[in-house]
Amino acid sequence: MRSSLGTGGAVLLNSRLLMVHHAYDPKVWRIPGGYVKLEEAAHDACIREVFEET
Repeated sequence: MRSSLGTGGAVLLNSRLLMVHHAYDPKVWRIPGGYVKLEEAAHDACIREVFEET
C-alpha cells in the first residue's frame, strides 16, 4: 500500500540532469520519483525510486 506523499530525486552528473519518460505518456519527461510506501521514510523512498527508474 502507498501513501499520498510523493518524492523525486534530481540526479546531476557533469552539470547534466537525469530525466525519465512517463510510462503512460512517452512525450513527457520528469525527474525519477514516485510514491512513498507506508512506514517508509521519504528520503529512503527517493533513493528507491531513483534506483527503480534508472
